[in-house]
This record gives sequence, structure tokens and C-alpha cells, in this order.
Amino acid sequence: MEEIKSDLRKPTIVLPYMKTRRDDSYKDLFLYLRPETNGIKVESPLFNVIYNNPTFRTGIELVYLANIPGDFVTKNRVIENHYSLKCKIAREGKECFTPLMRERFEQWYKVKWDDVEIITAYQALEKLNISSKELFNLWVNDRDFFYVHGQSIKKIGALYVINYDIPELLKINSVSTDIAVMVLRTSLSNRDITTLITEMEKELKRVGAVDPKTPPRRCFHYTKSPLEEILDGTGYLYDDDCTPVPFENISYVDFLLKKGLSIEYINSLVVNPIVTIVENGLEQEVYLYDYLMGDSYEEAFFKISNIKK
Repeated sequence: MEEIKSDLRKPTIVLPYMKTRRDDSYKDLFLYLRPETNGIKVESPLFNVIYNNPTFRTGIELVYLANIPGDFVTKNRVIENHYSLKCKIAREGKECFTPLMRERFEQWYKVKWDDVEIITAYQALEKLNISSKELFNLWVNDRDFFYVHGQSIKKIGALYVINYDIPELLKINSVSTDIAVMVLRTSLSNRDITTLITEMEKELKRVGAVDPKTPPRRCFHYTKSPLEEILDGTGYLYDDDCTPVPFENISYVDFLLKKGLSIEYINSLVVNPIVTIVENGLEQEVYLYDYLMGDSYEEAFFKISNIKK
């Protein structure tokens, strides 16, 4: 991460990050509000959802609360780092697709990979002569939208556009946009977490923090897997002096280190999440962020242990 310049607004750390407890039934859940909520105080409605429900109140501990200024996020390329693989493929295009990804593309669209025009998001802006916002909002029916290994393709006419959303995602995270970040340490079940997120989205809409025309999940992020917890932590966890919280202090990193994995290997999983695993004696290519979704720390470690390459 680049050195923080003196003229940048620095993160406001309301509650410093508390290191993990040694109870592996808990996991850390990051919540942060994306730019559509700019100008609205969001912490109170979210806290109200937690404290007004006995299940949430007893199963959740707030362990971090901060406001990250937009100019800090932009200067330190937080969004680019978070979406590093999507950004890479949005620029480099179809050559990044694995044989399995290509096969699934052909199955979905009923076409041959080499017989159609597959272009990057940035090529689409020029070819279609439209803005990143227009490309982002361009509606297509469900059959013309394809997702594989964290990458998305939108079919527009005869064109297949890879990661169409990236140019606009990078653009809307402007220097004037602050991001509210909190970390909840929780023992809630996946079902309860889903209910929690749904109630939070409703409350944000009710108080006007989310534009009614904007799908809540476009501006409201929450951690969906232990591996994503690490990814979220590397972008949004800072100490009082505004330096990143040490990588090894992120709860799931701490868990994996105690299981014998190295920091280098853990980081490689975060930045290179398309891997081959062995499951029931068979090799299978998976995208770790999807493959580990909803898992406990122990469940995710068991699956990681099956990685072959």
C-alpha cells in the first residue's frame, strides 16, 4: 500500500479492531456501505436492527467501527485491490479464461467460444460508444447474463462483454465518497445471518440511506465466506495510526496460521482463488470465494486442505 500523504483525509477509527477470540464457532462479518449511501449516517439504523432483536443482540459483538474517506480509498487503490482478479480480466479479456470457464460459457450461450466476439469492458465502451454508467445499467434478460468463477459476461447484441461492471465500479468510488465499515464477530447460523442482512437492507431503505431505485446489494456489502473475510480485512482494517492492521491479526488468517499454513500460502489463496481440488477422489476446478461461501472456519479449512494446485 502506498504511503499515506499528509493532504489526505485519514480513516476515523471509532472502535479499534479487537483481535480474535479463541472460540472457532465465531467468525468475523464485515459490513460496509458503498457510495450510493454517501451523505447518510448509516451506523445507527444498522445498530438498531441488531439491538432490537434478542437473537442478534446476544449472538453479535461489534469489534471494529471506522469511516474510510474516499480520497484515502482512491489513493491506496483499495477497490482495485479488492477486485484485482475482475480488474485484470476486465482489461486482458478472454485469454484469462480457463478451459472449464470456456466450456461453461459455451453451455450457457449455446455457441462455440471461437465463433463469437468476446470483448473486454473497456473495448465495449469504445465499440458501443457509451459511458461506463450506461454499460453498467444496460439491462439484458437473464439468458444474456452469465457468471463463472467470479467473472460476469453480459451479451449485448452480438457482443459478449466481460466484467462490464468494473469501469463504473472503479469510477463511482470517488474521492468525495466515504465508506462506513464495521466488523461484527458472530456465532449466528447462516440462516440468522441472512435474516440479519435482509433486515438491515430494509432499515437502510426505510431511513433513506439507500436509493429506492438502487438494489440494496449494489451499495451494501457483507462478508460471505472466511476467505472473503481476509480480503475485506486487507482493504478496510486500520489501526489508530491509520496503518493497515497486520495481516496475521485478521481472524481467519490467525486461524489458518495456527493450522500450520504459511502467510505466503494464505495470501496466494486470496489473490489467486481459482484452484483445483480433489473431492471424493475426483479433481475439480473451483472458485474459492464461491466454494467456501457460508462455511465456518473449520469447514473452510477442510476444503482448503483438499487443494491440489
